Amino acid sequence: MVRHAGQPLGALGEHCVGITMLGQTTPGVMRLREALVRAGHEPVIFHANGVGGPAMETLVEAGALGGVIDFTLSELANSLMDGIHTTGPDRLRVAGRHGLPQVVVPGCVDFFNQGARDTVPERYRARKSYFHNPVATLVRLTAEEETALGRIVAERLNEARGPVRVVAPTRGFSLADAEGGDLWDPEADRAFLDSLRDALRPDIPYESVDAHVDDDAFADIVAERYLTMTQEPANAR
Repeated sequence: MVRHAGQPLGALGEHCVGITMLGQTTPGVMRLREALVRAGHEPVIFHANGVGGPAMETLVEAGALGGVIDFTLSELANSLMDGIHTTGPDRLRVAGRHGLPQVVVPGCVDFFNQGARDTVPERYRARKSYFHNPVATLVRLTAEEETALGRIVAERLNEARGPVRVVAPTRGFSLADAEGGDLWDPEADRAFLDSLRDALRPDIPYESVDAHVDDDAFADIVAERYLTMTQEPANAR
């Protein structure tokens, strides 16, 4: 570290793929990682906590990643709601700007992050919430907010110069957003999905999957879509 500090980062390899994850999408991403490793790819996982997503995109800017699976988009929800994991306006734009292949999954778009339970602003205290740990509270977005968030995600993906596809689960976006879970709200989930689908460029593939984001079958589909995308000849994209 002492010898190499400050030197520009070189490429990690064309088979190196950045993946975003939170605790609420860990089962799905771990299954996805296994499939990619078996196929000869090198996954690098970034904790999407307001730092991880931008860190991944910094590596994209440096030419160090060969592709991206943006599996966890909670940083955009935080930016919309001024949560504690907020990021800047470039989030979800960098890979597309550089033409990298990317598969995008709306993991964790159901909530934004707040601190300890007693620090949650009064205006949010009547909402569905999940108390992740003593210092982290996940607060549910409403259907109206999900509609706005879906448009934001679509607008940023519409700018992409490279191949991109969306794979969307219909049975929940996080561990807490499952039937019977603290953040389960199928109407709000549907509002996000409808908004995203309707606002996407017509040439961006949108795939709806009857599964939860953390289901093994869903992760296997995401892996297959990324592997197929990266195996296609460049002139076919």
